[in-house]
Amino acid sequence: MNQLNRIIVGLVLTVLLPINANSNNIEEANGLYDKAVDAIKAGKDSSVRDSLLSAALELDPESPQINWQILWSSSWAIRGEGRLASRAPRLAELAESIDKVKALAKKRGDTALYHHIQARYFAAYNQFDKALEEIDKTLLIEPKSTRFLFAKADILADKGLWNTDEIDVWTVKGNEILEYILSADLIPSKQITKYDIYFRLAYNLSLIHISEPTRRYAIS
Repeated sequence: MNQLNRIIVGLVLTVLLPINANSNNIEEANGLYDKAVDAIKAGKDSSVRDSLLSAALELDPESPQINWQILWSSSWAIRGEGRLASRAPRLAELAESIDKVKALAKKRGDTALYHHIQARYFAAYNQFDKALEEIDKTLLIEPKSTRFLFAKADILADKGLWNTDEIDVWTVKGNEILEYILSADLIPSKQITKYDIYFRLAYNLSLIHISEPTRRYAIS
């Protein structure tokens, strides 16, 4: 190998090795994220989830999905508050963090997640029409995603809950989506299982008889 070839090989290795290392970090981080999701679904102590997500974030600090899950988990108590007036100031405190996660989603080219985050944030403010516009943008990108279809059903049901004169209309629309997920050949979702879908179906049917949500989902 002549000197020029050695230089070229050296340059190629200099460029490729950091990329491969970064790819390995991302793959390992995704594995830890999956374990965190499994821990949540299994009902394990939140410290297990937090430890796994923290380790995943160290490996891939710019992962929009990992950052979003941490943010979603940390806002659990806020989203569960019944009155918008009670939770709005605390939601406002999350605005900067949410903007950062959306920026990461754009940077990674994850447009579907970007609109999903937008939808969830609007829904938290009871801005359901805007939330539905955003989740529809997500579904234009991933129309067979169980995760995002479930999110739309969730938003529709919550819209009915906060617009009690039309609760039947929005509950039925949400249930139609859930039934479609169960009957169609859709993209599997680690975040949403059949248990979640059946639970939400039953929960939606009970919405007419209760005044506010009693369960919020730990994964989005």
